[in-house]
This record gives sequence, C-alpha cells and structure tokens, in this order.
Amino acid sequence: MTVMGTIWVRTGVLPRWLALVTYLLAAVLLVSIGFTPWVVLVFPAWVLVISVAILVLNYRRTDEQEGPDGLSIAG
Repeated sequence: MTVMGTIWVRTGVLPRWLALVTYLLAAVLLVSIGFTPWVVLVFPAWVLVISVAILVLNYRRTDEQEGPDGLSIAG
C-alpha cells in the first residue's frame, strides 16, 4: 500500500488525497492488525475504493473526449 501511495504521489495518476488516505490506512494496518479481526477488512475496502476511483476517472476522461453526438474528437 505504501508503494502504491508513493507512486500516486510522484506520478499524479490518482488524486493526492487518495494517496494520503492510503498512507494512513497502511499505518493503521501495521499498528493494529492484532487488535481486532475486523481490521483485516481494511485492505479489501481499500482495494474497492481504489477500483471505483479508477473507473470514475476513466469514465470522466472518456466523456471529455467525445463530442455531443458521441463521436470521438481526436485532435
């Protein structure tokens, strides 16, 4: 998780706030993995949030590239 957060901060592929949340969740997992069994669900929830963010960003870029009639605007 920390590696992915670092890649996102340096490349700017995903929003900076998402990289910072990734660092925070990685720290939570490192410190509290033995306290409660529910902490194990943090990683799958993080993967879900990242997947949705990638899909939303990809959908927005696709919409911005299409014209009003649905044809691609290549320039």
